[in-house]
Amino acid sequence: VLDFSSGVQKVLTQLKKSALAFFRQWQGKLLVVTLGEFGSVAFTAQGEMHYEPSMPIEVKDTIGAGDAFASGFCIALLKHLPLSQALHYGNACGAMVASHQGVLEALPSVHLVEAFLANKQNEKARACRS
Repeated sequence: VLDFSSGVQKVLTQLKKSALAFFRQWQGKLLVVTLGEFGSVAFTAQGEMHYEPSMPIEVKDTIGAGDAFASGFCIALLKHLPLSQALHYGNACGAMVASHQGVLEALPSVHLVEAFLANKQNEKARACRS
């Protein structure tokens, strides 16, 4: 069980140690961990860590959010996006599903994900100017 009460950075440090140990026993190249409201993190077999925070949303139903993350993450990798951008894209897909009640009607298309990301970027820019 991950304890986020001491901060995300401490959790990421603990996860990195665990991931390095995991890679000593596993021959995979990439380990991805979703962290719910705290985002997602990917570890490579070479010891690199890529963290992407979540996007602020009003959570209505988390069922299917992890599946949506995985789908979006895979689509981004297939588009040859860098790992950090793939995490960001996966986070957007998960956030879109979690912000709706029910799964099937919340599953986004590529165009909806891109519009969602653009909207979040605009919100972030407005917040920085305030």
